Amino acid sequence: MIKCFLFSGLIFLSAACGNQQKEQDCSRYRTGHFKWHAQTPNGLRRYILERNDSIQLETDINSGMVTTMKIKWISPCRYELAYIKSNRYMPDSVIQFRKAHNVITTIVPGTHDYYLFESKADGFDHILK
Repeated sequence: MIKCFLFSGLIFLSAACGNQQKEQDCSRYRTGHFKWHAQTPNGLRRYILERNDSIQLETDINSGMVTTMKIKWISPCRYELAYIKSNRYMPDSVIQFRKAHNVITTIVPGTHDYYLFESKADGFDHILK
């Protein structure tokens, strides 16, 4: 009985330490310049992300479109993006739609060279990875 309790305690501590390490690893992705590539039906899209603690600029290298979003950090590895503006013309209805649907992003720590992420917009089932 005591062995089971000690073993369970060690498993709990190992899991807690592992989660804490993952949380700490995300701090290096909080600010900086990042590249992102996405395969779409129209071909490969390339983006440059410039992020400080509260603002993220996304530049579509193919089109030159720049989107500015506000960042709210929910946890060390999770943040919410709220649309602010874009240099691309969009009808008012599209702008209102984008402002009404924030994007939640979870960072999955990777290596020194990259990280993985999962993003999901409010009210939608589609996950961007």
